[in-house]
Formats: sequence, C-alpha cells, structure tokens
Amino acid sequence: MAIRDKASQLRSAENIGIRKGELLKLVTLVQRKIEKGDTVDKIADDLLEDQEIIEKIYNLIRKYPDKDEKEICNFLI
Repeated sequence: MAIRDKASQLRSAENIGIRKGELLKLVTLVQRKIEKGDTVDKIADDLLEDQEIIEKIYNLIRKYPDKDEKEICNFLI
C-alpha cells in the first residue's frame, strides 16, 4: 500500500510541476508581448488563452515590474 501512495504522490508532484512550468512559460510570453506594446485582448487572442487569465498576469506584471517570471508565477499559485 505504501508503494502505491508514494507513486501517487510522485504523479501528483509531477503534475504540479508541469502546471507550474506551463504557467511560467505563459507569464514569459505575456511579458514579451507587453514589451511589444500589445493589449490584453491582443495577447489573449495571439496566445489562444482565456482573457481573464491573461488579464490577471498582465495586471501583475504591470503592478510589479521589478519582479521576474518566477515571482509573478508565485502570485498566481
């Protein structure tokens, strides 16, 4: 039974890591698009993402311009 629990924990940790990595990539892309002067609508359209998610990321990046991608991700998790 303990082996199954350990395997389940490892799968769960792996899934969390994958989600964090995807979020980090999204934050990086949004930062680049902001630097180009893109709007929330354009970024969401270009990245084929939900506007609400992009708007949250966009607002955090604008509010904390001194924070890097990982720090912005920590606000979202």
